[in-house]
Amino acid sequence: MHGDGVRKRPERHNAWYITWTELDPKTGNKRRRHKKANSQTFEGAKLELAQRLNRLKEAKETGLVPKTFREAETEYLEFQKVRLRSQNEYERQLGILMDHLRPFFAGKLDAISRRDVERYITTRSHKVSPGTVRKEVGVLKHLLNFAVDSGMLSANCALRVKLPQAPAGRVRYLQPGEFQVVLEHCPPWIKPVAQLAVATGMRRGEILGLRWMDVDLMNRCINLPQTKNGEGRTVYLNKLAMDVFSSLDLDMDIEPEQPVFALDVEPEELSMCFMRACRKARIVDFSFHDLRHTHATWLRQSGVPLDLIAKQLGHRDLRMTQRYAHLHASQVRDAVSSLDKILSIPESIPSRELLLREAKITRLN
Repeated sequence: MHGDGVRKRPERHNAWYITWTELDPKTGNKRRRHKKANSQTFEGAKLELAQRLNRLKEAKETGLVPKTFREAETEYLEFQKVRLRSQNEYERQLGILMDHLRPFFAGKLDAISRRDVERYITTRSHKVSPGTVRKEVGVLKHLLNFAVDSGMLSANCALRVKLPQAPAGRVRYLQPGEFQVVLEHCPPWIKPVAQLAVATGMRRGEILGLRWMDVDLMNRCINLPQTKNGEGRTVYLNKLAMDVFSSLDLDMDIEPEQPVFALDVEPEELSMCFMRACRKARIVDFSFHDLRHTHATWLRQSGVPLDLIAKQLGHRDLRMTQRYAHLHASQVRDAVSSLDKILSIPESIPSRELLLREAKITRLN
């Protein structure tokens, strides 16, 4: 075949291949290209070729610069590196791009179609959780948006792709008495860390990275310069948290940059020791991170509004805090009972007749 077109290759199990001509961006010379069509029918392969030719025509008319996925990825990472406040977030995106997106979407950036993104979602959904798939596709969308803004693409084909349903946020928490039992089984070096976690809702990494210069006991707060989402936040201290700091043996020569908890352990070791204490206390399915959920749940059960809980936890999206919207049965019962003043029983119904009705309903139940 000497021109653009579609053909079947018997030596490749009768697969359909498309062939087209495009300009080499480096030399400016015409170059013939071919690839296996995504579709297994002639009509589907023909449509794919037409879409590719339309993209080439549009790029020529609009001056879009054709790039490979890897070239676009390199520019995107350079762009993000100076804009993301959190180094952990940058490394997370880098890992997703290198380990998953780049191998799957190798080749020309403008060759990526909505169907390709859907195939990626299907493939990854067989291996990882829906939440992980959503995070990976989120990075892909950001990269394609960057490509559109940079003149590499005319549109983001992943914008309206249907993502797998995210599971409901896990909420596992302890009652105050259960927490005290767990503390009794904790090694001495873990107790203040666990107490501060349940008193403030701080993450494990935030507590282990806490410096004395971040603690403001005069104003009963902790000023975290950078958190998981790349932003700083203020964590307010209650009496339990203040007692934790009071219990620490302080050296008068301590430097402000020194950590509050100078523990010679890895974060994972802390979590494992805490889980062993939970097992000894016969508390199952509970991790160190669940102390954060416990803090938020206790706040909610005390009547604290969700927006204030979100501020304490550092949630940028209030939807993340909705998992704590549950109430105790007694609270629900009291709230429903408050309607009695509005929905009062008509006086025309005699009390004896009302009692007979209630008795009849009880027998039916």
